[in-house]
Amino acid sequence: MKRVYALILALLLLSACGAAPEAAGPEPASETPEAAVTRMVSEPVAADFFAFVADVRGGELYTIADRSVCRWDGALLEPLFDLDGLSELKKISAAEDGVWLECVREGESLPILELRSYGGELLTEIDLSGLEFVQKWGSLCDLEAGGGLVYADCEEQIFVYTADGELKGSVETERNGAEGIVLTGAGLTVMQSDGDYTNCFDIDPETLEAGKPYRLGRAMRRIYSGGGVYDFVAVDRDALGLWSVECGSGKVEPILLLRDVGLSFEGGFLPYVLGEDDFMLCPALRDVPMHCFMGDEERPVRQVIRLESLGSVPDLSRYAASFNASNEEYYVEVVDLMSSFPNIDDRLKELSTRLAAGDGPDIICFNGLDPAPYGKSGLLVDLYTLIDSDPELSREDLIALGAFESGDKLWSLAPCFSISTCVGLESVVGDGLGWTFEEFFALYDSLEEGQKMFAITSPLVFVENTLDGVLPELVDYETASCSFTDGRFEEYLRLASGLETADETDWESYAARFASGEIVLNEQVLRNIYELAASEEYYGQALTPIGWPSFDGSCGSRLLITSDMGIVSSGDTDAAWEFLRFMLSDEKMQTELPLGAIPISRAAVEAQLDDAERDPETMRSLLEVVSRKTSAGSELSQIVLEEAAAYFAGDKPVGDVCAIIQDRAETYIAEQFG
Repeated sequence: MKRVYALILALLLLSACGAAPEAAGPEPASETPEAAVTRMVSEPVAADFFAFVADVRGGELYTIADRSVCRWDGALLEPLFDLDGLSELKKISAAEDGVWLECVREGESLPILELRSYGGELLTEIDLSGLEFVQKWGSLCDLEAGGGLVYADCEEQIFVYTADGELKGSVETERNGAEGIVLTGAGLTVMQSDGDYTNCFDIDPETLEAGKPYRLGRAMRRIYSGGGVYDFVAVDRDALGLWSVECGSGKVEPILLLRDVGLSFEGGFLPYVLGEDDFMLCPALRDVPMHCFMGDEERPVRQVIRLESLGSVPDLSRYAASFNASNEEYYVEVVDLMSSFPNIDDRLKELSTRLAAGDGPDIICFNGLDPAPYGKSGLLVDLYTLIDSDPELSREDLIALGAFESGDKLWSLAPCFSISTCVGLESVVGDGLGWTFEEFFALYDSLEEGQKMFAITSPLVFVENTLDGVLPELVDYETASCSFTDGRFEEYLRLASGLETADETDWESYAARFASGEIVLNEQVLRNIYELAASEEYYGQALTPIGWPSFDGSCGSRLLITSDMGIVSSGDTDAAWEFLRFMLSDEKMQTELPLGAIPISRAAVEAQLDDAERDPETMRSLLEVVSRKTSAGSELSQIVLEEAAAYFAGDKPVGDVCAIIQDRAETYIAEQFG
């Protein structure tokens, strides 16, 4: 059964990724309603079975459970027949005479189609091995049956068979992806879509000719049977709701919007229409479906909080789902801007244009990018003002706030983080959690023959890794000024140029050489509270997360974050803070974060430290003093690295390089913050 479920997920992903050229001459779409109120009598109820490969006919759900084809009438799950002799079941489609199965028999590799009666008798079988698409992909895109015909969807061509197994003909569809076919009153309806639109056309089952394409009034992810109640239904592209669709016109009407009924499905959902007000919603990335009855009572529509992300952060959907399940007033919708603007520069430009016009989201997830340009320009709310005015949350309730600061302002926060550091043997580097460049190079100069500071390094790599401790001392965003020519940065580059390039080749003995002190520093990411103690146990010695050196010798470790969020000043601050506060302080949310993260809630951290099997004091101390986060990929970092490379290559003197960096950096921050 696990193999079946894995295949379903693969097919769902294929169905969501396909794109097709726009069909010629689609009819105009009807207007999508601006506001929609859905109704609900009962709360959604989780079913008591896993819905593997399912279909609906006559208001009943046909699905696979415990290696049997079963029928569910909304209350009882009735086994119909076993799947003995089959190694895989890929799809099912319920029809008049029985259930069509796309399956693989034991000992075979390619699927066939079987029609079995509702009692399990084999009535028809169709060999699919001659279909080029099936040979290549090992499966059909989709399967539909009814009216004495079965439709085998091979993406660019749909093969049509009779219930006796005879090939009636085929239809070319010109699609580039498996976007869905469904039986409707108009025949077989086929969907073609791109990111911003969805076209459909209907195929006459007698002549197998396609009608004129028509455009739906909303971009859809996939289409499904209307259960005899609607022409057909569709899930919108962002998987935020279920819509009824009228054949021929493309008119769409909302049946249920997830935010209005208190549901959220990470990764989308598959709808099964059991009746006019009766639906089964099956999560695409989870197993247990939700049974949902709709009625005439209005359910209050929740206010939408719009969260836009500058990069792909899968955890955001999970965070939003947790909030949406517990909040009756607000509902968070997550939009990944990368899907519409693959180029980061285009993404930033488009967002900045909307923010300047007051048309931005309520929350921005910066995906680790520096929020200071937005904050200094007045586009973000200083989160300290919200924390200090909140009766239920204080600065003391959160850890590592200093690492998120820009000056004395707090433009963004994340519910969790990791720590990037350099770990050394305490017997070699001492027990300090930070050091100056002078201290670093003093140890470097004292190394014996055969010792080296890092397994892999070079002057440019060293600068790249230490810039996070350098740039804050040289750049003043408030005055839009820089200090790259006051002598400190020049000395920094001179010291870096003295590092010998190291290129590790003997990784098999690396651990032993580090444990002996032959390799002094090990770059490491501490992904949770316990990882430092686990490393000490592995090496059998006390370790110090001393981090990278800096001008002032402060904590040399850095926060690694991707889910840091800021509140847009032109948005709904109160609503946005409701969500962000939940992320930062909700006990259940913080304690259920993955093991690959350190929670920002002090209470959650202390609970983990108390559970630690080894002495947690070093980790506790590190969390108290960590004061900076990584800024890799920032424009200023790129300017420094580009010019420093010319110095390390011997192409330019250090003084000229510092002057060029000064000029370029001042121009940049004047444009951004001046």
